[in-house]
Amino acid sequence: RLHTLGVDPAYRGRGIAKELHRARLEAMRLMGVSTVVDEIADWNLPSIRISSLSGFQPIGKMYVETVRKKRIKKDIVRR
Repeated sequence: RLHTLGVDPAYRGRGIAKELHRARLEAMRLMGVSTVVDEIADWNLPSIRISSLSGFQPIGKMYVETVRKKRIKKDIVRR
């Protein structure tokens, strides 16, 4: 399960998140992981794009309760 990958705003747009995402997937592959779920908020278009480029496909939605007053809807994608 992949959750939370952040890049300092001063360094965004340089492919760092894409490389970190690739490295996490490679590390899991080396550990023998065969299925990965990537949880991404539906408003986080850059992360959705990175996951899509890595072969992830939407498989459902989930709702997360947080300290915020409204629920956050997340896309669930699997590769």
